[in-house]
Amino acid sequence: SGGAGASIAAAMAPLAIGTDLGGSIRIPCSFNNLVGLRPTPGRIPFYPTDYGWDTLVEHVQGPMVRSISDIGLAMHVLSGPDERDPSSLPNDGKDFLTAAKNNCPFGETRKIAYAGNLGGVVPLDPEVESLVKSAVRRFEELGFVIEEDCFDTSSIKEIVTGTRGFGMVARYADRFDAHSELMTDQLVGQVSAALQLSVRDVVRSEKLRTQYWHNVREFMQQYDFIIAPAVGAPPFRLDEPFPTHVGGQAVERFQDVFLATYVFSVTGLPMISLPCGITKDGRPVGMQVIAKRFCDDQVISLGAAYEKVASKFFCRPEVDLSDVRPVSDALNTPNVFMGKSS
Repeated sequence: SGGAGASIAAAMAPLAIGTDLGGSIRIPCSFNNLVGLRPTPGRIPFYPTDYGWDTLVEHVQGPMVRSISDIGLAMHVLSGPDERDPSSLPNDGKDFLTAAKNNCPFGETRKIAYAGNLGGVVPLDPEVESLVKSAVRRFEELGFVIEEDCFDTSSIKEIVTGTRGFGMVARYADRFDAHSELMTDQLVGQVSAALQLSVRDVVRSEKLRTQYWHNVREFMQQYDFIIAPAVGAPPFRLDEPFPTHVGGQAVERFQDVFLATYVFSVTGLPMISLPCGITKDGRPVGMQVIAKRFCDDQVISLGAAYEKVASKFFCRPEVDLSDVRPVSDALNTPNVFMGKSS
């Protein structure tokens, strides 16, 4: 969904539908100063797909937009049951248009857990951390108590290896032998690694995921929401596959840069990406807000309340069109981001 995020940021489109397994709604929204919702799986029916009973691939569809009101409108139109998707949810009376007007109760505890580096599994850039922490304090203006806390995330990498590996095999294995030369080296590496997994490996990851869910479920009994950075690093250059160092930590795999979104994807909880500031050199930073099970309306409503107290973050960046150049030229120019020298 990276192109979708860029097109909305460039005012080419008002809305796009993203599919999010490990962050493909939340990450481009974070990188483009947008709002993106990864709803409860099944809230928006998914068809056509070869994996109608999917519990592992879980490419969840959701809207990517510029404002919370557009999230409400999109969910009003898109959500609901569809017999062609056996995993689609029945209508449960949630009014997303009303939620987007901040007319939905927030829950019982009035407490939010700020998860920061998510138990130490996510490398975190200091400037990203500072911007997210500053934005989190805005929720105190809404009457919430903020506590720094996190559940046990120590098994997430093994869980992701199994779930993502299953997804890679499901989506690409049938075409891999005949068409691998058309795939990027990165994708070839991921599919090759996934094909080395055994059934036992995948089953073990699902067992770990089940225990992980119970850890999160018990943790959420103390809080209405969890907030964490959407990505541990700010946006990076187009010709850079991923940052090799984040916050002083070496990064070996691109998945590790984006692990913050996977930490929550595997739970199936509803979550929203919200803008929370700009780095000193002009790069957008976003955070993700996670609600309790099936509480999509509450996370939208909280986003609407945040939008009112943090309206300065919901802005379009100024672009100097006189310095716009072809991507091929920009890639050959050192230290260029979005057409500006840094």
